[in-house]
Amino acid sequence: MGRIRATRLAFTSVMWILLCMPIQAFNKRFAPQWSRSFPVWFHGSLLRMMGVRVTITGTKPRKGGGLMVANHQGWLDIPVLSTICPLSFVAKAEINKWPFFNILARLQRTVFISRKREKKLAQQRDEISERLAMGATMMVFAEGTSGRGIHVLPFRSSLFSVAEKFPDMPVYPVTVCYRRRYGMPIGRDDHPTVGWYADMDLLPHVWDFFKLGPVDVSVHIHEPIYARDHDRKRLARMSHEQIVASLETLRRHAGKKVDFARIA
Repeated sequence: MGRIRATRLAFTSVMWILLCMPIQAFNKRFAPQWSRSFPVWFHGSLLRMMGVRVTITGTKPRKGGGLMVANHQGWLDIPVLSTICPLSFVAKAEINKWPFFNILARLQRTVFISRKREKKLAQQRDEISERLAMGATMMVFAEGTSGRGIHVLPFRSSLFSVAEKFPDMPVYPVTVCYRRRYGMPIGRDDHPTVGWYADMDLLPHVWDFFKLGPVDVSVHIHEPIYARDHDRKRLARMSHEQIVASLETLRRHAGKKVDFARIA
């Protein structure tokens, strides 16, 4: 049954992506406003096809843009986080060389950063700053790579440097937690089925994921913090602490709805 499910999902997902790619390409060129909102609908539809149910709680991002910072567990984070609001990602430069996936990333106006070339990095930070100044919402994976999801890796404070240019811009820590599979809590040994990290091959991992039944994901958007009150190192530390604490809470209560206001 798993192989039948995977075959069906692989076919429908690829067909859906191929259908929507030219629509988004048209939007990017002729309808900029639609090009920002279309990915929200596209990713939501794709997740429903895959049996991924997303629950979003917490602070509604304000209009006018901001910086979002999330923990990172793999490729599934991209469609999941894209359902929050119109946003673009900040991704490592290597992704820009991946066939097919680089086209998808560009269609969502991803900014690719290279940490090895300082001159290039300065230009890329300027591009992120320009987007933020124009009211865009940018999503950053501050760990710098995807992890197993069991522990949140330390955040790179350098990725918060753009926030210092906009002291009144909100910085939203965002927690992503894969909580249930087939209605059962996802334990430590189950994380490789949803998380993609280390030396795992991408396509075989996607295929194995398609074999799974429904997956429940919780996304919690924390209250914003501001560079006017904290330097970039403090922003990184505060974001990390909030995400770690909420991730532990979501796992501890994996079988039921979590009221963060009550817990706090």
